[in-house]
Amino acid sequence: MRRALRPARGQAALEVLVCVPVILAAALVAWQLTAVLWTAVRAEEAVRRAGLDARGGGDVPVEVVRTAPVPGPLARGLVVTVRAHVWAP
Repeated sequence: MRRALRPARGQAALEVLVCVPVILAAALVAWQLTAVLWTAVRAEEAVRRAGLDARGGGDVPVEVVRTAPVPGPLARGLVVTVRAHVWAP
């Protein structure tokens, strides 16, 4: 004998209530990762530029360090440090 399935009342509402915070948390983590990567790329560009400007001393190696703060309210106090060693004639 087949029994009729009862409709699941409220199931979708419960799933939405559980999924929305998870999706928001994942979006915040992705946004923070994007901010860190963007800052790292900008810091790398700055250290390359500074390294090319500082290389004029012949065979002497030059070390260039740049620190950049990560933007955004979630990254308070978070910095990205980039270091480069330049040897150029």
